[in-house]
Order: sequence, then structure tokens, then C-alpha cells
Amino acid sequence: MNIDVLKTYKVVVERGSLTAASRELGLSQPAVSMQIASLEEYFGARLFYRTARGVNLTLAGKHVLELADKFEKSVIEARNSVAGIKDELEGVLRIAASNIPGMYVLPLLVSSFQQLNPKVRVVLEIQNTRKAVDKLLSGEADLAAIGEKIANDCIEYFPVKEDRIILIAPKNYDISGIRCLPDLVAQQLPMIRRTAGSATFRAVNCFLKQQGVKSAQLRVVSEYNSVIPQINSVIAGSGLAFVSRLAAKQAIGLDLIEVIDIKALPLLRTLYLVMKKTGDRSRIGSAFWQQALSGGDNSE
Repeated sequence: MNIDVLKTYKVVVERGSLTAASRELGLSQPAVSMQIASLEEYFGARLFYRTARGVNLTLAGKHVLELADKFEKSVIEARNSVAGIKDELEGVLRIAASNIPGMYVLPLLVSSFQQLNPKVRVVLEIQNTRKAVDKLLSGEADLAAIGEKIANDCIEYFPVKEDRIILIAPKNYDISGIRCLPDLVAQQLPMIRRTAGSATFRAVNCFLKQQGVKSAQLRVVSEYNSVIPQINSVIAGSGLAFVSRLAAKQAIGLDLIEVIDIKALPLLRTLYLVMKKTGDRSRIGSAFWQQALSGGDNSE
């Protein structure tokens, strides 16, 4: 049995289809199908069924995936042990992150890591949560940092920070009539929100639904794909916004905005550092992960 066949199988499981796996591996779909067929022939069992939503592993398929994980981890550990003979880490660490962890959590972790590993160059890309996870799964990033958990068994999570989502308003805005969340709808107050794709957008939508407020009923006057222009728009007087307290901390300290203190807020959430359970883990990525695990900051 070829190691590459196991890798192909793991990529198919991670990406959810033969087509996506073939694109990532740079192989034709028939070539991927042949490798999967050879693996099923080797084990004498069907490993998964294709569905409209991806692939569903059979019991045999789950066992093979566990076996492949253990085998690959052994290979990676052996490679890292050999590489550990070198005195220093050297190379590029690629991190994909969503707005809040990328701007307010990772810089401190990266700085601490580079103090111990000065020959490592860090490339940090900021995008929304979904795109950050895609970068991780496709192998374009060694690690990712996101604001929510994604339903994917191939990802390992480590909580690095607690965050709070608050409701803010322009300075000197009359907030006396805002006593509960339904008041936002009843008074048709102007709202500035994040675009779909961000973890903040989904967290706020879910929260509003739990509180009996339909997001479609809000009077949304503008949407931003980043938290900084969202907060600046509030400062300029355009409307109210649900934002991360980490992001709003400076504006609050400078007395540029009002924090609306109403029942059910703030909304607590966890920010995560994530890494693939399967597939190749770079030596530098693994070192950063281990340092975060040993000294991660879960407080605000």
C-alpha cells in the first residue's frame, strides 16, 4: 500500500468530494477514483458513500481513517525528530485568520513566538472565518485563527481568548429608549453590521433569533467586511452596531462611542486557534501550536 494513496483518501474525506480532492492534489478525478478503489480493494471493504452533501464514511472507512491518521502522525513525528537536530527553526509560518483573532489576538502570540524563533518569517492573512478554514484545509495555511467552531472532524481546536459582543452607539446618541433588543426593531434604529461569512455575523444572527428578534426586520443601513470601518461608521454617527469588545476597546477608552447596557448582553464567545488533525503538519506550524497550548491566553 502506497503512502500517497492514504494521503489521497484523507484529502477526499477532508474536502468532502473526489472533485475537490483532485483539484487540491493536482490529479485528475479518474486518478483519484482509481486510488480510492485500490484502497478499498486492499482492505476488502467499501470506505464511503457519495451523497449530495459530500461523502459519508462507512464503519470500515472510519477505521481506515483512524489508521491513516496514526500512520501519518508517526511519519510526521519521525520527520520532526530528525529536523529537530537543527538548532533553530527557519522558514515561513502561514496563518489564515478571521478579523478579530487576526487583529487582536495573534499579534501577541506571533511576537512571543518570533522572539524565540527569530529566523521564522510569519505571513498572516486576514479574511472571514469560512475562507480562513478553507485556506487551512487546502494546505495554503499552516494554522488558522477563527471566531467560532466549524463542523469539520478534521480540525483540532484550541481556545486562545474569550471575547464579548456588545452593542455600541455614536457618542451622545439618545439610548434612553433602548431597554431590550426588540426596541431595535420597534424603533427602526439604523444598524451597521458585518457581512455574511464572518463569525460575528453568524453569532449575532443566532443570538437575535434566541431573543425573539428577526434580523431581517432590522433597519440595516450599511454592511462591512471588516470590524474597523464598522466601528468608524458608528463613531461618525451612521448608526448602531454589534461588535467585538476587543475591537471596540480603544474607541471605548477614548470615549468615542457609547456602550448600550441592556438585558442579555454582552454575548460571550470563544476565539480559537485551529490546526488540521490529518495531513501534513509543518514543523514550524506544530511548534507555534505547541507554544500556544503551553502559554495560551484565555482571558480578556
